[in-house]
Amino acid sequence: MMKPEFYYFSGFCMKLRVTTPTRHVLAIVRGQAELSCQVIPPRSVAHMEVRWFKSGHSQPVYLYRGSHNMSGEAAPEYVNRIEFVKEAIGEGKVALRIHNISISDDGPYQCSFNGTGFIDVATMNLNVTAVGLETEIHVQAPDADGVMVECNSGGWFPRPQMEWRDSNGETFLQSSKSYSQDEARFFHMKMTLLLTNRSQGSIICCIFNPVTGEEKQTNIILANELFNQDHIWMKILVLAPCIMAFEFLLFISCFFRRQGSHSMEYCYTVRLDLPTTNILIENFYHMCPESYLLGDDIYVQVGAMGSTGLCFYGHCVVMFLLQMITASSEPFTVNGLEGPVLASLGGNLELSCQLSPPQEAQHMEIRWFRNLYTEPVHLYRNGKDVFGEIISKYVERTELLKDVIGEGKVTLRIFNVTVDDDGSYHCVFKDGDFYEEHITEVKVTGGHGSF
Repeated sequence: MMKPEFYYFSGFCMKLRVTTPTRHVLAIVRGQAELSCQVIPPRSVAHMEVRWFKSGHSQPVYLYRGSHNMSGEAAPEYVNRIEFVKEAIGEGKVALRIHNISISDDGPYQCSFNGTGFIDVATMNLNVTAVGLETEIHVQAPDADGVMVECNSGGWFPRPQMEWRDSNGETFLQSSKSYSQDEARFFHMKMTLLLTNRSQGSIICCIFNPVTGEEKQTNIILANELFNQDHIWMKILVLAPCIMAFEFLLFISCFFRRQGSHSMEYCYTVRLDLPTTNILIENFYHMCPESYLLGDDIYVQVGAMGSTGLCFYGHCVVMFLLQMITASSEPFTVNGLEGPVLASLGGNLELSCQLSPPQEAQHMEIRWFRNLYTEPVHLYRNGKDVFGEIISKYVERTELLKDVIGEGKVTLRIFNVTVDDDGSYHCVFKDGDFYEEHITEVKVTGGHGSF
């Protein structure tokens, strides 16, 4: 039986023991970790055998014996990833540095010292963590039950916590969650939520690491029209009879053509009155204008123009009506300044964003906000600035420069910058049901230092 080794220090007899500066070591995937241990009271351990091993492994993670590194006996998964730090070995302090950390490195480790008449072990836990790289929100097509939103995020470890929040920070409790793990043991999370009524502001997908407390948020703004199923069926109910009316008119036109009226052109004007959804056949012309008008009402003119012209023109009209059923805003993206943008305390700040591809934006809603969609820093709607909805601390401190709004570019100017202006700014362009945003980070500097 091995006898304990004692060390005499200042007249006292003390038993040697192995300790660690901390019981828990935190490491990030693909980073590095340092596992330290030492002998107390301090003394040289250069002559001792120092061994690190991991629970559940038959081979050591690292072995130091006879003043030499015994790399040949180490577990293969740690080869070329281990570094033995022994600058303070004369004082009984050593460390094992692990490079290129992976999730498989997570777990308890033991550090043992074995010398003449002495053996002791200290345990420490390596907590490996990873924060997901991307979080995506998908919105499914609305149905009779409501609008289903789905949040997906991968690349997490350990298993993170997820929740949906509204723009006021309140949590939706009725969400459904599931997860899976890939071969590398990364967690992939999925969370769904059925929204049955109109949402005020944005819906936020929150996911955070329980070890580090780090949180990621991704938000989406749902248009009120998504919760109004009547507008979808209204298009179908209105435009389907309109198509039938055109088919009927084409039949009449063909009848005239069969009667030999090849040289005369007849035209009917069909008016689709949007407010009342009435379809009216108006006016009978001998000559057809070459264009139709679109306004509060839809005017389309159809005539009998001869064999080739009739078929071509009829096809155009029917295709136009079919396109009206599925019409949507022209897609675009929003580009802006890549932060952080530096702003001097007490000075002025300008933040620009623009549409890609460039297009007219005067009819769109343009909103700048910080944390909550419903609390704008500046709001432009229906061709004018809406100052009544701006949050109080930005009242009379903002100006929207619209010199090139015809090309889809605007600039927000903030006067008299304060410390509270530091942080994220969202620039949102909304055109009908379609919207996109760009986020710019602002760093306020000056005064007594940087913030």
